[in-house]
Amino acid sequence: ATPSDRGDEREPNNAKRLANLLAPGLSARGYIHPLKDVDWYRFRLPGGLGSTRKVRISVQGIPAVRLLLTLFDDQGNRLATARRPTTEGSRVITTTVHCAKSYYVLVQDEHGRRLNPTDNYELLLALLRK
Repeated sequence: ATPSDRGDEREPNNAKRLANLLAPGLSARGYIHPLKDVDWYRFRLPGGLGSTRKVRISVQGIPAVRLLLTLFDDQGNRLATARRPTTEGSRVITTTVHCAKSYYVLVQDEHGRRLNPTDNYELLLALLRK
């Protein structure tokens, strides 16, 4: 298996080394199926190591699954977690990242006990103005 191109989830992506590419402004759709499914995505912003960008990572929830959205750096350090839904039902992480470094996004059921094979979530990486 090889990592996916930009766009919708491609299985397998249940390990960091199999993460699908997530591009700014291009949504990715995926499913939480089978039980205990986890979905990894990766992104890297253009620019030098000294430059930073503010980003917003959001995932729209799906029926019967309480999504957990987590951001990691390339060393495996957890940088941020969005557990609680917004009023629209999405989970959101807003943070500043360093350009030219790799980051990983994990989407999963909060407790690994639920699945939904028919409804997809939508994940979006947006670049914000400083």
